[in-house]
This record gives sequence, structure tokens and C-alpha cells, in this order.
Amino acid sequence: MSNKTRMQHLAGSTIVLKFGGNAMVDESLLEAFAKDIALLQTCGIRPIVVHGGGPQISKHLGKLGLASTFIDGARVTSKEVLEAVRMTLVGNVGRTIVGYLAKQNVAAVGISGEDGQLVETKQVNKDLGYVGQIQAVNPALLFTLVGQGYVPVLAPIGLDNTGQACNHNADVFAAAIAVAVNAVKTIFLTDVAGLLRDATDATSRIPALSSNELAFIMDGDDSISAGMMPKLEACQKVVAGGSQAYIVDGRIAHSVRLLLDGADMGTTIAANVEVL
Repeated sequence: MSNKTRMQHLAGSTIVLKFGGNAMVDESLLEAFAKDIALLQTCGIRPIVVHGGGPQISKHLGKLGLASTFIDGARVTSKEVLEAVRMTLVGNVGRTIVGYLAKQNVAAVGISGEDGQLVETKQVNKDLGYVGQIQAVNPALLFTLVGQGYVPVLAPIGLDNTGQACNHNADVFAAAIAVAVNAVKTIFLTDVAGLLRDATDATSRIPALSSNELAFIMDGDDSISAGMMPKLEACQKVVAGGSQAYIVDGRIAHSVRLLLDGADMGTTIAANVEVL
């Protein structure tokens, strides 16, 4: 199958891309990502972007004199921290991505899970503060946007049943969105080459895993970092929902295009891959 055919074969499909890490603070990588999104649209693919912003949030909190505290990889979110998170994600990071997409003639719309009652959530851990666990996703707004040719750019904030905003892990948020919109592929752009057998050795990348193999690794490998575990749990969710998941190095320019062109990169997680 040619590269062109690979891309066109996905025409009419929805792909969710979780964008985070160094790529979000490197202008050349931001531009490359925007060009990849433009290419997806040209091929008839309907992309939805979910973005993180951990480094930007920590920087903003530092300027405000607020500490960045984490429990099992989740940011402790007081009311003051939540305000900074919303300002950073919705008012800064999301707007930056929209701006880069606009330079590529991509009509993007920056929103969060608060808009259109998109993501319903609830607080589950008082120690974490305003950190939510997703209860439901109502994707009507997303279907309207992509149906009109817009690219939604989503910040991982949701609302509980009292109208209180809650912060979310962006990987878990992206997985919930992917399942709700029946995405055929969910791509997690991150700061590593993929899932590694040895976290200290980039050449130990596992190219592909079945969902059963992933569960086996997650249950038995104590070396998996607190930051990687939510990403793997997110991959489990999207595969269970019928999507293929990919952990890809976002530090490589045009990593999205390269992946969809068939490049051997990152780690693919699908229902019935056998590689171990």
C-alpha cells in the first residue's frame, strides 16, 4: 500500500491526537504538528486534538508563588491552582495551538470539556482537590464541529453536576474523548520513543502489543513510572473501545505523518497484536 493510499484509506475517519511534552514548547515541532493536522484534513481525516500543558502550568504556578505538588503523578489542585490551570490550558496553550493551526489554514476551535456539557466529571479524592474522574462524555458539540470542517482543540477540564470545574490527566481525557467519538486511531505524542522494556534504554522500544500483553506488563512491571501509567491505562481504554492506540515520540518532527505513512516508530497497542 502506498503512502498516499495509507492516508486516503482513513478518509472519513476520526483520529484523536493527544499533544503534549516538549513538542508544545518547541516552535519548530509546533509548526510541524500543525502541518500534519492540515495534511490529515486534506486526506479527508477528521482530527480532534487534546492537549496537556504540565510544564506551562508549573511555570505559571511558580510565577504566582504556588507549589506544584503531585500524588501518584496527579497534580494536587486547590482552587488557586485550578484557576491557574484553566488560565494556562484554555487561555494560553490552547490558543497557541489554534494560532499555529490557523497559519496552515486549518479552522480550529479552542474549547474545554466545560463547553457544551462535553465532559461530566466528579471529584473522587479530597487529597487531590479539584481533580476529576470522568463520568460521561457528551460528544454532540464535537460532532457538530468536525462535521463543519473545524478541528476541536480540547483542554482537559470538565464540570461536575454543580458546575464546578475539575482538572484531568490529559491522556485519560483523550481516551474518553476517543471512545465517545468512535475514533479509529488515538495517538499519544510524548517525550519517549515508545513503551520501553528498559526505561533507561531507548533502543529497547516495544514496537507493538496486544491489549492482553499490555495488561500483563502493567500488572507485573514495577519499573513503569507514575507518569507513564495513566498513558498506558488510557491506551487500554481506547483499545477496549475499538480504537488502535499509539505511543509516539512527539520530539520527532512530523511524527504524526510518519506514523500514518507506516514508519516503524513508537508503540502500537491493538486488540490482537502478538509480539512478546
